[in-house]
Amino acid sequence: MSQPVPVLSGVPQGSVLGPSLFLLFINDVSNIFDDLAVSFKLYADDIKLYSCYDVTSSGDTLSVAITRLCEWSDIWQLSIAVQKCFTCSICSYKSNAHSPRESYMINNTVLPSVNCVKNLGVIVDCRLKFDAHKSLIVRKAMLRERLILQCFSSRNKDLMMRAFFTYVRPILEYCSPVWSPHLKYFT
Repeated sequence: MSQPVPVLSGVPQGSVLGPSLFLLFINDVSNIFDDLAVSFKLYADDIKLYSCYDVTSSGDTLSVAITRLCEWSDIWQLSIAVQKCFTCSICSYKSNAHSPRESYMINNTVLPSVNCVKNLGVIVDCRLKFDAHKSLIVRKAMLRERLILQCFSSRNKDLMMRAFFTYVRPILEYCSPVWSPHLKYFT
């Protein structure tokens, strides 16, 4: 049993109760976006803010949401890792990819704009396509397959199948329902 420690800010890490306490600690973050047309997703200690708007209209609701999030984090003494923050504009295939995007800031730092986003291990690009993700998992599976062939001197069929099912197949099947129904183009 560990000794009691006074916690002045945040939540102790590595504890069994820590994740539940953290969720209680950040439970009110959703209230700061109530009057804005901004949606958000929380996962552990990450938050993703997103908003839908036409290219001709201003996306200032997202800027307001980011400002409110910064103010909320200052009040609760939770620092934002600005170096891990970025923006990604999802747009249709027909829109111009080089059109000027609004820049967003946190603590006087302009957030970089990216074309691909990794979300829970799945990479999606600004056109909502999974080409980069598929390339990455195929590359990982091929590397793992080569490693199996280098490490196992036996070429026993059952051993090779078991190694494939254990080490390669999970890479190929992870989140496959997300990207598997791909687009089919007709000529």
